Order: sequence, then structure tokens, then C-alpha cells
Amino acid sequence: MVVKDWVKELTRLRGYTDQMVEDANAVIFTFGSYRLGVHGPGADIDTLCIGPSYISREEDFFYVLHNMLTEMEDVSELQTVPDAHVPVMKFKFDGISIDLLYASISQLLVVPDICIYLKLLQLTLAGIQAPYAPGRHTCYNGRDKGSRSDAHNR
Repeated sequence: MVVKDWVKELTRLRGYTDQMVEDANAVIFTFGSYRLGVHGPGADIDTLCIGPSYISREEDFFYVLHNMLTEMEDVSELQTVPDAHVPVMKFKFDGISIDLLYASISQLLVVPDICIYLKLLQLTLAGIQAPYAPGRHTCYNGRDKGSRSDAHNR
């Protein structure tokens, strides 16, 4: 996947250890009408890429990833909108419209389970500074088809 290759390459170029390069990751989540299953024909798919703290939106996302995407045959109509209220990269992948946003977390490693990020956000909004124990919670939103994630069973 191009996003994981992008993060691994930047991790290597920044001089991190071989183990860190191997573990480097970014995750992509869908949201909006597509995620809720209420999108219509021709609608775009809203996606959010979550990456590690050392990957920047300004340079790494809008420049390095953009350049990688321009080299891909399946990608067309690629445009960046870095000055928008919500900065976004828009493109078609194999004819499907994608809006891709980027956010970095204050961690060096990104784990693939969204439940961890949702729980951290919930704790932060509640003003609680408690650690999150991944095996103790199940994350499920009935409207979110196919997103049930039971960290205990992973």
C-alpha cells in the first residue's frame, strides 16, 4: 500500500532504526456518507490517514505523498488543497473519487486499531489522564457497518 511505503521510506530517510522502519505504519479510515452507508452514485469517499508524529502534513503529505501518487497509473485528477479550512488531497483512484485528509498523532508508532484512538479522544475530552488498556474495550457503532473491532480477540 502506497501510504505504508510512504511512511516507511520517510522513517528510513529520517535515520530511525531498521526495527522502527519495519514497524512504521499509517492507517486510513473512511468517514462521512460512505462510512455510514448513505452515499450515492458518484459520491466521493472521505478518508483520513493517521500517521506518526514525525510525518508532517505540510511537506510530507502534500509534497512527498503527492509525488508518489502522481507516479501511480491508477491515480488521476490529483490535486492538493493545503489552504482549505480542512486541508485535503483530492484524486480519483481507479475511477473512484477520494478525498484524503492527514493527521499525525503524538506517537512514534501508529497501531491499526481505531478503537485505541477513539478511546484516547474520549478520555481527553473527558479530562481523564488514564492509560488505555487495549484488551479491555470493544469498539462498535451500529451505524458503522463492518467496523466492529474487538481488541481482545486480536
